Amino acid sequence: IKEILTYIFSVSLVFSLALLFYAIGFRKRKNEEITQIKKYAEAARVRAILRNSTLGLLAAYNEAMWSTYMDPYDMFTKLGPEIRFLSYSDYGNAIEAIPAEELKGYCDELTTNYKMMDDVAYDKFEASVAASIGLKDMAKEYDVDIMVFNDIDTAMFRLVGLRAGFYPPWFNENSSVLVPEADMGAGLMTYILKLLSGKHVNFIEPFHIENEFGTFAGGHAGPNDHNDPQWQENVIISRDVRFAKTNWKYAGAPFAWYRFSPGMKTVAGLYEEGGKYKLITFLAESLSEKDTPQSDKKHLLATYSHTIFKPVVPVKELWEQVLRIGATQHYAIVDGDWRKELEDFAEIMGFEFYNIK
Repeated sequence: IKEILTYIFSVSLVFSLALLFYAIGFRKRKNEEITQIKKYAEAARVRAILRNSTLGLLAAYNEAMWSTYMDPYDMFTKLGPEIRFLSYSDYGNAIEAIPAEELKGYCDELTTNYKMMDDVAYDKFEASVAASIGLKDMAKEYDVDIMVFNDIDTAMFRLVGLRAGFYPPWFNENSSVLVPEADMGAGLMTYILKLLSGKHVNFIEPFHIENEFGTFAGGHAGPNDHNDPQWQENVIISRDVRFAKTNWKYAGAPFAWYRFSPGMKTVAGLYEEGGKYKLITFLAESLSEKDTPQSDKKHLLATYSHTIFKPVVPVKELWEQVLRIGATQHYAIVDGDWRKELEDFAEIMGFEFYNIK
């Protein structure tokens, strides 16, 4: 009897364990499937928002960068955002219409949050702040989610006398973005990362490779999101020395000189070739000044919001791969690893996807 009972209990135990392992495996597969469904649902959400969004180009392409730009008709028909072409005359009117109390309020907010260099002329600071508010007001008036600003157009300089140097908080509060150099593709990439992550997203181009350190310098001039409250000490209100020697009315007007926050970043770019789109992404660490081998100064590159990047892939190999794939110069960066979400989004959009790792 003891042997029979032992056999029955042992068989029952094995059967129970088998059921338990099966249930665990089923639950694991089910959880994995649910996780993947959630990711596709998020990608579909971003696609739906993108197709119902509005991109505003202020006001023209930069003639020196034709190879950078996407075909606007293809973008509208294949990707979906409405495209509005905004005029500099409306921009000038928007600046002139700014209430004095709003201008003073934003000036006070900026000088409270950030250190201002001693050589900044206050009238030029006010002019730069007003030009930045004008971009925000244009976005509000025309219901623009992706404000693409040609910040180096001589027609704009003649009218405004400077390029806007600040990134009004309104853009983050409304899950919108502002990018320079009239690059609609980079604007889309910045917006996509904004929708996926909900975080502060910055706009860069690689400046130069420093192979001996395994790093590259990257950043960009013009307005760049400097509003992360955790990194206010990385922002200085500084003269735009690139234009300080010009004859424009507010030559040398200041901007938010931002050393991008340290930490691992997703770097991503969206490009068009032959009517098809490709999304390239990789991981790179934004180094703090303490971890930068070249220099322990926080702000290294005048006129540009910037950082020193150490990519996960060896730097020379990284850019060789990018060149083989084919890309232009502009990228968006955001804290954390969003490559899987970008892969899901690329799949649902029909993009070619390249994860350099």
